[in-house]
Amino acid sequence: MRDKVFRPLGMSRTAFSFDAALHTDHASSHSWDMSLRNVPIDMALNHSVIPIRPAGGEWSSARDYARYVRLELARGRLPDGSTFVTEKNLLARRLPQVRAGEDSWYGMGLWIEDIKGIRVISHGGSMFGYKSNFFFVPDVRVGGVILTNADSGWRVATAVMRRTLEVLYDGQPEAEENLLSGVRETKAFLTGEPRDWKVPPEAAGRAAWPAG
Repeated sequence: MRDKVFRPLGMSRTAFSFDAALHTDHASSHSWDMSLRNVPIDMALNHSVIPIRPAGGEWSSARDYARYVRLELARGRLPDGSTFVTEKNLLARRLPQVRAGEDSWYGMGLWIEDIKGIRVISHGGSMFGYKSNFFFVPDVRVGGVILTNADSGWRVATAVMRRTLEVLYDGQPEAEENLLSGVRETKAFLTGEPRDWKVPPEAAGRAAWPAG
């Protein structure tokens, strides 16, 4: 991946190495604690993705990731005009393969969706405390990258994509309200879930677990 993809695209801050990423300037992962505060979480949880790489676990920057989106918009050509991947092969990945909903499909490593008649291609990423997404609209050659370092970041990434479409097509402003509605739903869920939790656990509950 480094030699055949990252380096030719100029993605110098992209790698699958946890050690390399964590020993440089990076955003720490966050999630909610028992009192619903957004706090840093243990990175060890994310090491579970290592055995299935390259399907996950890629560390990158928004600038680097945008270089990949630019390649998609240029239909396989690099900024100097040279061909990185043939247009035929690149476009074949965008063909709907598996239906995922009334207006959505999965292609070859790409999520394909018709949003109010607009074809949008994207793919998200998720680890504990990190949520990301890239998207592009082939018809108008516009795309974007959203990298977040919190479990709440997926709603933000979705809102950014929707707001971009609203601006491009003079659409009804729904993205902000969708985001705020999601925040309210998440807060209600998180407030209700721990209602019966005991922190620290009661002695009787601890006794039910075998000693480790």
